[in-house]
Amino acid sequence: MTDLRPSLDTSRIIRKLLLAIKNSNLYPRGHNILTTCVADLYQELQAYLEQCSRLVIGVEKNRLVSDGKVLHEGARNKENIAFLLHRDGVQWLSFEEGLVEDELQQLLDVFNRYRVQEEYDGGDMVTALWQANFSHIKHGTDGRLWKDEPILDIAALKVSDPDSFSAAVPTDEQQHAESLAAADKPETLWQLTQREKELTRDMISEQEHRNENQDVFDILLVILLEQNEKEDYAAVLDLVRDCFERTLARGEFKEALVFLKKLNIIYQKYEADKFWAQAHLDDFTILIAGQHLYAGLQEFMQKNKKAAQEQLRTILQLVSLLPPQCIHSLGRLLPEIDQPHFRKSILKAIGVQATKNFGPLASLAANEDPAIAVPVIGLLAYIRKPEALKLLKRLTRSEKERSRICAAKAMIRHPLVKMADFRDILDDPNPDIVKLGLKHLGRQRNKEAERLISDRLRSRKYCKQYGDLLLDLYDALGRCGSEQSVILLKKRLFKVKLIPSSIELKHRIGAAVALFRLNNQPSRRLLAQASKSLRLRVRKAYNKAREMSIAPSAR
Repeated sequence: MTDLRPSLDTSRIIRKLLLAIKNSNLYPRGHNILTTCVADLYQELQAYLEQCSRLVIGVEKNRLVSDGKVLHEGARNKENIAFLLHRDGVQWLSFEEGLVEDELQQLLDVFNRYRVQEEYDGGDMVTALWQANFSHIKHGTDGRLWKDEPILDIAALKVSDPDSFSAAVPTDEQQHAESLAAADKPETLWQLTQREKELTRDMISEQEHRNENQDVFDILLVILLEQNEKEDYAAVLDLVRDCFERTLARGEFKEALVFLKKLNIIYQKYEADKFWAQAHLDDFTILIAGQHLYAGLQEFMQKNKKAAQEQLRTILQLVSLLPPQCIHSLGRLLPEIDQPHFRKSILKAIGVQATKNFGPLASLAANEDPAIAVPVIGLLAYIRKPEALKLLKRLTRSEKERSRICAAKAMIRHPLVKMADFRDILDDPNPDIVKLGLKHLGRQRNKEAERLISDRLRSRKYCKQYGDLLLDLYDALGRCGSEQSVILLKKRLFKVKLIPSSIELKHRIGAAVALFRLNNQPSRRLLAQASKSLRLRVRKAYNKAREMSIAPSAR
């Protein structure tokens, strides 16, 4: 046997071939499971033949080989296709470039015929392969079938005399009897009653609305539960994986959810006697949580402009049963989602998974694509975990400006944030981030917030660096401060230098604004003094602050 090419993944092809042979014995031609199985095998072969143009599989007693590598080995009985091929003298099979799917189906028919019945009435497997006359499937034999055959007797092929056919011509009496028998047949034998018509219509309607995917899932789950061959087990999971992706693409999320729940039950049953299969299922769930989840949901979005609320709820339940690695797949979908409700559901699903394993979410938040990173960073505000707050602090120092601003917004809203965490926000070189912090600190009276802002207003270096934000600082101090701030504000409002400066003017106006915001007895007394002050600059500051307090947009 020659021309055995190096295997790209011949073991995978053999597993799918064996599974297809088994299914061809279980299901009639045209059944959804068998059709899917054959199509899957065909795709694998096509991928191989595109690179190597020919795949040759050797037959050795009870095993199949390629390039010296054993691809399959089984018992010496009719359940093993290698044994059947070797028994009938087949030494090798080859699949060649140009192979069509129908040839594969015909080959399975031949295999199944001799798998079901060892001595098939129609002859042997070699004869059947020869009669099939495949264009792109070849086979080789060792000639053992012909060793005991007698030399062909040409005389036996002599054409009979035409007169010998006369006995086969029916007589008039026979024709008359057949005619009477046909006439005597009651019409009711072939006509349907009204009740039978209704039942037929119901059966047709049921079949048209039947969910074939659920049938496929149920059958494959039964096979998984009963399967003890590791190679066959892996091949079945390959089928399930593809079926899962197609189910998502069609928006049949309930069916996918039911399947995952049943698969989880099977996983629990394996703990007793099939622990080896649990490793296969672990790998399987990680795989479907990756590219298959992404591809299925992506195709669904492309085909459907809007997802129903029930579908969105089911997606959340479905994703919760997958491993946290699905966060990467869901994150990749974000730039492609136009529907706000769909985006919200995907982000919620990511958040649920992040409570199990925070690692994939942290990786997603650092993604180079802002369309992925920004919404994920915003999601961190709702994840009540110290790891989320720690990540947000790190992201506020990111080189990406958009990520920094988004991280600051999320950090401010995080339920675990402490007042000490605002130091970095107030000292950020980006004025927009500082304003975010000041706006949050000014929401309520808080002594820690008052101290943070007061310390910075007392710092000349800070005031010089953030001169454009002085009014915002004083405004926030007035909103969060107390009577303790009145001393500082009085000093800034009434202190007048001989040579005025722009920063002094900002301090004076800002102090007056803060006093208006404090709105307590000491602050009102100081404002009354400022309104009647003999110093023009103090009165101007009071009037400007009064305008800004009445109409904040004037600032």
